[in-house]
Amino acid sequence: MRVSGLLFLGLSCVVVSSLQLAPASGFSISDLEASNKELMAAASRLSPSLLQNAIQSPQAFSSPDQALTIQVSSPTSLYVGGDGDVKQYNASTGTFLGNFGTSIFSSPDLTYGGPDNHFFIIDGFSSNVLEYDQAGVFVRVLTGPANGLELNQPIGVTFSPYNGNLFVSDIGNASNGVFGNIREINPTTGDLINTLTNGPKGFQPLQVAFANNSLYVSDLTSNSVLRYNPSTNVFDTFASSSELTSPGGLAFGGSSLNNDLFVVGSASTILRYDGATGAFKSIFATSTLQNTTLTDLAFGPDGNLYVTDTRNSSILKFDGITGAFEGQFVTQQDGNLTNPTGILFAPSLVPEPVIGGSAFGFGVLGLLAIKARRRRQVGSSK
Repeated sequence: MRVSGLLFLGLSCVVVSSLQLAPASGFSISDLEASNKELMAAASRLSPSLLQNAIQSPQAFSSPDQALTIQVSSPTSLYVGGDGDVKQYNASTGTFLGNFGTSIFSSPDLTYGGPDNHFFIIDGFSSNVLEYDQAGVFVRVLTGPANGLELNQPIGVTFSPYNGNLFVSDIGNASNGVFGNIREINPTTGDLINTLTNGPKGFQPLQVAFANNSLYVSDLTSNSVLRYNPSTNVFDTFASSSELTSPGGLAFGGSSLNNDLFVVGSASTILRYDGATGAFKSIFATSTLQNTTLTDLAFGPDGNLYVTDTRNSSILKFDGITGAFEGQFVTQQDGNLTNPTGILFAPSLVPEPVIGGSAFGFGVLGLLAIKARRRRQVGSSK
């Protein structure tokens, strides 16, 4: 029997690929010893940032050096930004796990990755990007006057799966004649790499996402999704239709959804566009709640679509294939969630207790238990 899957050892996430195991019948202790050695030898570390790139941009693995022969684990926590500290929830049940980070007054968006697998959270109050480690401990202010990176109104943030840099959208301040831009920042040094300003007149970028070797941006001024090609340094209009009246969060679906683009199109709708051409396909999902205001979205580890509803202070769940509304996954009562905007699925630092455990995990623990018992038996017979 050949087994391909994931093994979690403590906080390490390892990929086990194509292990040859003996049949279920006729196992001997030597077989178990050999299988366990083979298991450990075949295991290789998979960084959480690679996991997150897979979730946000499946195309990130299209390069030859990141072959799609591996299987990627689902992350375990849902992180939501809004008024106050970022909230952390169980990704499967929606159970509130606690506040993440401190001294955040408003967090319109957040992302995860970089060389240290840290969280980078926009603080809407100070208009800075703050860095936190995996435990939610404050690390530093990445942007700000002291760093020569003063932002006006940062809204969206994401990592490029292609060069590892951080991209921050800044909507600007139109009332003062300051229009938006997107900053490319080195997450290690904090140095400004590039400023993208050549969008349409009155450019007001909101959310950002990577796919197909390009950066995609929802633009409030043109009510469209723009595409930036880093090779040509040019923006073009990728997706636009009469249904797209108030663009917000955007994400690309996986292969089961033809790698299509999904965009918050209005206060109550999610629109679907062809991921290759930008052609409008359908109104994919509609919230049936009253006075809803959808802002950002993300596909969860279960393949369903989760959307922040700012006005109702909740996270809505939609079927990832049909778009059917499945209700409120998280409500305001769950951790005092207030005016949520940014949404992110990412690994948890400390795994939650598991009752029963998976069959695969139990098998590994079983090997260790049998080996320990064998050693005791051998020792007592001497």
